[in-house]
Amino acid sequence: LQFLIQNTVEDQRIERVLLDIECDSDTYEIIGDIPAETAEYGEIANVFTVLKCTDKSIRSVLLTCQLHFLAVQVDPESGETLGEGYAEEYPLESLSITPSDYMARIAVSDFRQAWNDIDDSNESLGRFTLQSKTMAHAVSAVIKLLGMTACDGTGQLSNDSSDMKPHMLHLSGKFLGGHEVLARAQLTVGSGEGTVMKIAIRSDDKAISDAVMSCIS
Repeated sequence: LQFLIQNTVEDQRIERVLLDIECDSDTYEIIGDIPAETAEYGEIANVFTVLKCTDKSIRSVLLTCQLHFLAVQVDPESGETLGEGYAEEYPLESLSITPSDYMARIAVSDFRQAWNDIDDSNESLGRFTLQSKTMAHAVSAVIKLLGMTACDGTGQLSNDSSDMKPHMLHLSGKFLGGHEVLARAQLTVGSGEGTVMKIAIRSDDKAISDAVMSCIS
């Protein structure tokens, strides 16, 4: 993981900046980090944390992040250091890692043929109600959730399309390890109840199909 850290305090320099990360499961293990040595006012520094996935079943996790650094007071006019500094910490927003983060948006030239080439024994089926009130928003939301790319022009709605008519969305991508993943989703906008989606996901590994499906549930 790479974090961009900006020092926004004019009379302060931050040194030895690193991140303390805790995972809400044992899916990831922190095996190393590269702190930022220093960042003057207005500067952006890079902090890196190396995670190792210890679970073969890739799933969504939540990371709690806290910034640790040495705050050193400086004269904003001369830049002269004032004192030795003191240890400081700053909580950051939680960070989520989902299976879609392991997906590359790669299209297939013939979706129908690619779909039929994958054994349906590795298929994962689901039915969901999305919060989207329009078809355009639902299509965009599903593409973003799965981290895949639309095929056959199904990611765009025609000018004469209506929210009252169901829409079929074809998606493809490459999952970690080079596994091809395909999805077919039928979207129907309900009357004031969001959008109902029936979706089938296929790959050469049932565990991957299920993992991608979990991005929605």
